[in-house]
Amino acid sequence: MTSTFDAKYGIHVSSPHPTTDTVMPQRLVPAFSDRPRVWLWPRVTITTPTASHEPRSLTSPDVTQSVATLPEPSVLGPRRLFLDPQDYILSRMSLTHEKSAASLSVRDIDVHGVTTELYEGGSGTPILYLHAGEGPRPSAPILGLLASAGHLLAPVHPGFGVKPRPPSFSTIGDLAYFYLDLLDQLELDKVAVVAADFGGWIAAELAVRSTARLSHLVLAGPTGIKCGDREDRDIADMFALGRAELIELMYADPAVSQVGESSLREDFDGLSDDALTSIARSRESMAVFGWSPYMHNPRLRQWLHRIDIPTLVLWGARDRFTLPEYGASFAAAIPAARFEVLEAAGHYPHIEQPERFIEVVANFLEIKSSSVVTGRPS
Repeated sequence: MTSTFDAKYGIHVSSPHPTTDTVMPQRLVPAFSDRPRVWLWPRVTITTPTASHEPRSLTSPDVTQSVATLPEPSVLGPRRLFLDPQDYILSRMSLTHEKSAASLSVRDIDVHGVTTELYEGGSGTPILYLHAGEGPRPSAPILGLLASAGHLLAPVHPGFGVKPRPPSFSTIGDLAYFYLDLLDQLELDKVAVVAADFGGWIAAELAVRSTARLSHLVLAGPTGIKCGDREDRDIADMFALGRAELIELMYADPAVSQVGESSLREDFDGLSDDALTSIARSRESMAVFGWSPYMHNPRLRQWLHRIDIPTLVLWGARDRFTLPEYGASFAAAIPAARFEVLEAAGHYPHIEQPERFIEVVANFLEIKSSSVVTGRPS
């Protein structure tokens, strides 16, 4: 593979291997270079030299470009139209676009000088939804379903949306305190926190600091603790595995990985510039917050006993990114927690089984099932 530097856009463009040249036309995918650099499948590979870590690289058989800096959205160029599988997936889930979208609004919110996007909708029980590490996925049906169950507040983690990560944010504790400040600013009480994957780690860090404004905690496939021995890998290395390998580990149904703003899509051409920017920033921020120690806080597990509110830990039965045994250990460390496994789901049960997920959550939060729109026949 050969590489040339394009001074106009500040990118290194690598010529693909002849055997993969026909995979797809080349196009520019944004990535960022601040701290550890970030990868975007299917066409970006960047080595991550930093002052504190050995270089680590991710390669993919269909790599065609290596991007060193973020260009302006205008240079991304026109995109080809293609048939997105979302309609098929949503219909298979018995959900309609209207029900999945609900009546969500989005606005910017400033919390002590840190601005991020906030998706909001519904009424009733306040529900704070903390999204997974791959990004907010605003078109996912789970947002509309949560909004049908209560007053949904779904902020984008600082650094995971269209806005850059605040320079002072470098640890998981920064995100936890940000959300505590957000709850204080909005003067919310008796808040149910529903969080997934990396968002579950943030939620746990938040709850060990203070549950004063919380009523319930739902953690779906959270990361954040170390359960095995030093040589045991509790969480698969997302920075070293290829896209196909991650799909196999994370999803019970690989087709769902190609829906909406998934970071594991084979084709990004149908996404907006904002969606592409969010995916790229999310990958960069995951490297910042989860690089070392890898995806956990060595001190978190010993403090989980401080979570003194009812807690539900949900796991996909077919999650091989973090095994159900890891989830059971996570739940066992929280005094008021119960552990439940959802069938036919992988690491993202809220994405693969949104109807079943919302039913379990609504029951746990003691929300009347009649008020929750699930798309199931009555």
